[in-house]
Amino acid sequence: MSEIEEVEALERPIIVEVVASPVTVVEVSALPIAPGIGQEALATAVDAYLTENPPGMTLDDVRFTHNQVTPAAVWEIVHPLPFEPNVTITDSAGTRVETEITYPAPNLVRSISVGAFSGTARLS
Repeated sequence: MSEIEEVEALERPIIVEVVASPVTVVEVSALPIAPGIGQEALATAVDAYLTENPPGMTLDDVRFTHNQVTPAAVWEIVHPLPFEPNVTITDSAGTRVETEITYPAPNLVRSISVGAFSGTARLS
């Protein structure tokens, strides 16, 4: 584990205070952890999160929005994120759409649907 000395869950949604040098406070609402998780498992989860999201990164560093103006069945989404992101697709009416998501290159996401539509892809 890195420089983590102590990890304490403060409240739900999970707010985690990481005591390191310098002190870093991290809001980790998407960690795959269950209530009553042990100290060691929580520290491991936070360490993994900090490895992918080092201190100093902002939300803009870990989120990207793609607007697909021209209706298409296949969306090619070039993004600046330094990881393989989760993708949420919504149509122009704001309805969530299930599509096939592939990652053909490090900074490229492909969304494939059965019909052409326009909308938004939110990557995080």
